[in-house]
Amino acid sequence: MASKSWALTNKKFAMNIENEHPAGRHNASRRRSTPAVKSKELQALRVQTWYRHVLERAVGREVGRYADIAARRDTFGTEERLPGLNTALQKWLNSLTQHNLSEEQVEAVQRLGRRHYDLGETTPTEITLTVFETLLPGSAAVYDLGPGELPVWRVLDGDMTACQEFVQEMLNPTKERWEDDFAGLVQEVMDSLIAPAYRVKLDDIPILTGPQRDVHPVWLTHINNRYAVTFAEDEADKLPEAFTLDDSILLAIALANLATEKDGSPQLQLEWLLVGLCWGVIAEQIDEHVQEYVLRSVQKRGKVIDAALKRMGLKMPTFEERWPAGLAP
Repeated sequence: MASKSWALTNKKFAMNIENEHPAGRHNASRRRSTPAVKSKELQALRVQTWYRHVLERAVGREVGRYADIAARRDTFGTEERLPGLNTALQKWLNSLTQHNLSEEQVEAVQRLGRRHYDLGETTPTEITLTVFETLLPGSAAVYDLGPGELPVWRVLDGDMTACQEFVQEMLNPTKERWEDDFAGLVQEVMDSLIAPAYRVKLDDIPILTGPQRDVHPVWLTHINNRYAVTFAEDEADKLPEAFTLDDSILLAIALANLATEKDGSPQLQLEWLLVGLCWGVIAEQIDEHVQEYVLRSVQKRGKVIDAALKRMGLKMPTFEERWPAGLAP
């Protein structure tokens, strides 16, 4: 499965107006037409992800220094002062704006610390996004679409249209397959995330009959891929067949959303797949904070599945019972 340039299709995703100020206090130049998300938590994550992207590209050295000091503080209890990343970014902008931006654009990106983008509390305006796109091409797509120019935000938000469009674009299933072989689509995506040596059929996933205690094959594949250079040729079946996995990960999330509206769909098997992806795979391939959001979503959906099974009179392990060792390897 090859990744698609979803930035090219962003116009058809434009559905709503998001802006930085309360209703009635802005003008057209400060509005931005971009896909809205329903979840406030996801919107905050979206802003933070965009801002971290900007920081890493503009003041990457300071971001690295911040991470090093923060690690020492957490590990050894040192009292080193953390560098101000907002200040570093503002200084970087001030060194460029005089020669590259209009007066209006310069004004829009002054006093970044007051915007609280690092906390996800304020949505960037069109002019702010345009300034950073001018200075850091590609940064706007992180906000509009998501990391990797894939429709991450709309899929994470459970937008069924976006989920179905993404699956259609990537897998190109026929109408008959959509209706009669949804489980086959899930199996195809699952196989793309698991090395051939560890693949399992949907009906054989142990989570359906009892607590999951074994090493997750998704995680094992991920670890093997880290040390791929150490594997011999006759061990190739222990490595993933795809070079990039971000599109397959998003497909798994999209299918899990779509499964909630299909009777008899493999929701528990998709839960099993997503939990495995949350053991560090999403963090490495897409973003650590996106992984945390996905895991919280899986937990919430697990409780909904539990309630539905109980109403049906089925005695199945609850979410906590399905994952007795917790949600990390």
